[in-house]
Amino acid sequence: MNDQRKLNRVSFKSSADVTIDDVTIKGTIDNLSMKGMLFVSKDEKINQFVQGATVSIKIYLSGTTSELTINIMGDIIRKEKDTIAITFKEMELDSFVHLRNVVFYADYELQDYYEFM
Repeated sequence: MNDQRKLNRVSFKSSADVTIDDVTIKGTIDNLSMKGMLFVSKDEKINQFVQGATVSIKIYLSGTTSELTINIMGDIIRKEKDTIAITFKEMELDSFVHLRNVVFYADYELQDYYEFM
């Protein structure tokens, strides 16, 4: 398969909720970029989520002294058994800044690791 991504995708593990209408499923993020994410969940309600649907996403970031939530609207672009690939389409400025920092620092740490090896 030809990978046509233009933005860095980083391995990033964090808890998240994905909501469609009144149905919310909890899960984790497997990877993340400024354009989208891969969400993993064992929740049986994941079957109600279909390709093309618009979803609301909450990404939970935990620090040593506080918790932060990134709120994003997105569209499901691929759905498999326990995974949903989501492309981002709308977020507030604060969420954008936090997401940019997460992706930047995760990518920076990964590059540092490979340079060390």
